[in-house]
Amino acid sequence: TATSTNHSNKHDLNARLGNYAQLPIVVISLHPETNNMKDESFQHVFEFLSRLDDYFLVFSEPNQDPGRDKIMGLLLAFMEERKSNYIFEQSFGIEVYQSCLKHCRFAIGNSSSLIIEGSYFGTPSINVGGRQEGRQRGSNIIDAEAECNALVEAFSRALKLDKSLIANSPFWQGGAAAKIVAKISKLYPFTEYPKKRFIDRG
Repeated sequence: TATSTNHSNKHDLNARLGNYAQLPIVVISLHPETNNMKDESFQHVFEFLSRLDDYFLVFSEPNQDPGRDKIMGLLLAFMEERKSNYIFEQSFGIEVYQSCLKHCRFAIGNSSSLIIEGSYFGTPSINVGGRQEGRQRGSNIIDAEAECNALVEAFSRALKLDKSLIANSPFWQGGAAAKIVAKISKLYPFTEYPKKRFIDRG
């Protein structure tokens, strides 16, 4: 989890990503949306990303749900055209990925990590489409349709968010274990250890 992982400092992270310290980082985490998101919607996302010339783009791999091949096709074409200032790996590992979320300028995609870990770090995050519809979220999230103009507007709003003010995750408030034990104790009051019974079945 974000609370128990050792995260890299910005200097070490930049070295891991290829020494792009002069460019602000953007994390992109896109997965297939099996019910709603159409192919052209992902095209709009990559059209928006093509405008981010002054950023270093960190792409995580989409999951294995149906529709993955379409995203990968768009991603490969995008990387071929962009040439530089990006990185894509099949798996960054938890430490590197969360460190990217912690130090990035903003994140964009439809992954739960933007909502859960992103809210813990106070990372301004553009949630695209309806894949996370109905999920509780923090004030770091900006919801946007998968349409280029809507993403540009969300991008403008994301840059105005102050990380120190939106790092108020609804998923981690501390002391969870003690609260769970207290709740269970009220429902099932503990009196004494039960005696172990031995049954000889022959």
